[in-house]
Amino acid sequence: PTERGLTTDALALYDWAKARSGNSSILFWGHSLGTGVATNTARKLQEERGVQVGAVILESPYTNIREAAANIPVALIYRQFPGFEYLFLDSLALNNMFFSSDE
Repeated sequence: PTERGLTTDALALYDWAKARSGNSSILFWGHSLGTGVATNTARKLQEERGVQVGAVILESPYTNIREAAANIPVALIYRQFPGFEYLFLDSLALNNMFFSSDE
């Protein structure tokens, strides 16, 4: 899965739900990795379509995927090794994985 692909899937789900919800509000609820998907999707809807969702609920959010990956418990062991940032964290950016919820 890619950041773009997950966001595209969420946009398709939004369109599907909106077509069936009538005038009801659509709320986004993201948990953990899903918080990045929820914020990306809400932002895309606002910027590209001028649509605001009813609410965005974030459960266990992170600021961006790089910071989250650097601070997961298993990463604490590997952070002390040379090349950790390049091999692990920079590879996320090289593969267009940002999930910049802080933006």
